[in-house]
Formats: sequence, C-alpha cells, structure tokens
Amino acid sequence: MDNNFFELVSQSLSTIAVNFISMNFFKKKYGKKYQNNIIYISAFILWNIIMIGINSLHNPILNMIFMFLSSELFCVSLFKTNIKKSFVPNIFLVLIGIFCDATTFFIWSALLGKTTNDIYQNMQLMLISNLLYVLTFFIAYRIFLLITIKSDTKILRLKETVFLFIVTIVENFIVYNYTLKISQKTDGIVIIAFLILFLCFNIYITYLVKSVSDTYEYKYKIAMLTKQNTLQLENFRDLDYKYNQSIKIIHDMKKNLRVYEDLKDNQRADDYKQTLEDEISKLFREYQCSNTILSIIISQSLSQAEKENIIVDIQMEDLSLSFITDLDITAIFANLWDNAIEACKEMEEGKRHIDFIMRQVNGFVLINMENVYFVDKLVFNKNGRVVSSKENHMGVGLSIVESVVEKYNGFFHINQNVKDKFVVELTIPIEQ
Repeated sequence: MDNNFFELVSQSLSTIAVNFISMNFFKKKYGKKYQNNIIYISAFILWNIIMIGINSLHNPILNMIFMFLSSELFCVSLFKTNIKKSFVPNIFLVLIGIFCDATTFFIWSALLGKTTNDIYQNMQLMLISNLLYVLTFFIAYRIFLLITIKSDTKILRLKETVFLFIVTIVENFIVYNYTLKISQKTDGIVIIAFLILFLCFNIYITYLVKSVSDTYEYKYKIAMLTKQNTLQLENFRDLDYKYNQSIKIIHDMKKNLRVYEDLKDNQRADDYKQTLEDEISKLFREYQCSNTILSIIISQSLSQAEKENIIVDIQMEDLSLSFITDLDITAIFANLWDNAIEACKEMEEGKRHIDFIMRQVNGFVLINMENVYFVDKLVFNKNGRVVSSKENHMGVGLSIVESVVEKYNGFFHINQNVKDKFVVELTIPIEQ
C-alpha cells in the first residue's frame, strides 16, 4: 500500500477520533442546541471532510488556524453558547490537542531512536503513533473536562481521571516494549490491536464512571425533589389552614367589630384590637420574595423555628437566584435551615438563636447562616469540614451544600472563630 495513502488514512482516523472527543466536550459543557441528531451527524461529517482535506496540504500553520476557527464555528453553531463564553475553553482544547500530537510524536520518535521521517516511512509506526496520540488526547480531554465542567460528582470523576492517567502510562509502556520487538508485519498488527483494545478499555471505564455518576445525580435529584414536594405539601396544608382561618375571621368580622365597638372606651379594646391584628397577620406567608421555592423554604423554616421557640434574625435581599436550579436552591437553603434548627433544638429554650443573612455584593451572592450549638456535638477534620454530629445529619447536609456551591464555582467555609456559634459562609458568583 502506498505510504502517502496510508498516511492519509491513518491521520484521517485520528482526526475523526479527536473531533469526536471535541464534540463530546462541547455537548457536555454547553449542551445541544437542536434535538435532531441528523444535524449533528451531517455537520460532524462535513467538519471532518474539510479538516482531512486541509491536513492533506501538509501546512502546519494552515492546519492550526483551521482547527481554531472550525472548532469555534462548529461549537457556536450547534451548541448552547456564544463566542464570548466558548472562545477561551475551546482555544485551550485545541492547544491541548496540538500539544498532545506534537508531544506524543516526538517522544515516541526519541524512545525508538528514529527520526520523524523514519516514522512517516513506516506504516505501522505511523499508525501506532496516531493511536497513541488519540489515547493521550483522550486522557487530556478527561482532565480538562474535570477542570472546566460543573458537576456534583467531581470526586468520582477525579478518581476516574487519576485511574485513566495511570492506565495510559502503563499502556504506553507496554506498547513501547512491544514496539522494540517488531521484526515482522504481524508484530505491528498485534500492537495496533493492543492500542485499539486499550482505547476501547479507556472508553468503557469512562462509560462505567458516567453510569455511576448518572445514578448518583439521579438519587440526588430524587432526594431534592422529595424534599421540595414535602415542603410544597406542607405549604399547601398551611395555606389550606390559613384559608379556613380567613373564612372564620371573615364570618365573625361583624361580631368582632361589634365587640370592639362595645370595648372602645375600655382598656381591653387595645388588647382585643391587637389580637385581631395578630390573627390576620398569621394568614400571610412569613417570607415572600421573587423566587417561589426560596419563599416556601424560608417560610416553612421560620414556621418550624417558631414552633421550637427559636429566635430568628433574618436579613435578606430579594435576589431571584435565577442562575441556580430549583433543586440546587432546595439543596442549599433547606439543608442550611434544617441543620441550624436541629442544632438549636439541642439547646435549652432561651438560648436558641439563628442569624441568617443573604445579600449581593458586586457580582457575588453572600450567604451567612449562624446558629448556637453544643460544641461537643461536632467534630471537625483538619480541613475544617464537619465529619460527625448527631446521627451524622449535619455532616451529610453540609457536604451536600458544599458540593452544590462548588458546582457554581462558589466558596464554602465554616468559620470556627466565633465562640459558641456555628457559622457557615457561602460565596457564589452570579452568572451573567
């Protein structure tokens, strides 16, 4: 087979593989713009045909420019993003691809003690080099994905990436040792088969981790939906109770006014008036803001705190938090309030107190939850994280809050410098 033709086929296969990995990155980071998969398949085929044609010209500068421009055009046209958001990540992805290509090729040449021309002239070595490039780019893509994409399963994906990194090094070592023993055509074919199997193995490991991640995220969503449904059910029951109370007050309004008129010259009139005002005030939700879920969570929490004789000082700006999903709003605020109320219930009445502050400062949402607690009830690790409490409730709840805050590139901090107070501080950047 002609070397030039084999080189074209070999590089075309590696180009298709790398472009497929790049498209997968676009989908995971930005999300698909269209539902019709034919659009993506057609665009992907066209993208590869043009890129293979450009590569055949053997002009490195032209190749690099086309990779930059075509990747950005493909991404902006088919995925939910714009040039402002996608330019830097996509540039980095292309640079990573170029780096992996050059590094793999030259290190491979140095290890074998062969020149670049020797690699190009040997069909087997050229195909092996291109397959190693795909393997290397795949692990680099997983690392880049770990850094750039928000997720509740970062720890799981970090372990997967470390595992794949170690496996890739071992795979390269095995291929290197086998390559030194190439004495006939069948030896090269065996190594190529090994490389294809290695690549399939890496993809399968990624698929397994994704399945576990999806299961974890599914359980998380179910838990948060259950929490939301519970809150909403309690809210509906509360509204039903208040509706019945309002009917009763309206029904007795004439009688109440008549009693008040009879008492207007009596000192008891003011007390009776205050009683009526208190009854009417109870008909309204304790807290209302532009975010319905947040309003329900805060209202239910205030109601629960009142039942437990907990004094609450709340200072909240009306922030829509539209960039945070309802499930994540539930995860953050429901867990913060649950933990604070549970901690206060351990204290004797009269010492139960919660301070809650939420405000916007420049481009950040600042959230502070401060409550009293039994110091001996909590154990912290060296990183300042809660590792144990009553029934591990607080440790688990706060770990969820921390995970969600990090998902939005925010900061989670437990301030241990406030005496006899448990203080959680959250800083979340507002997405534009």
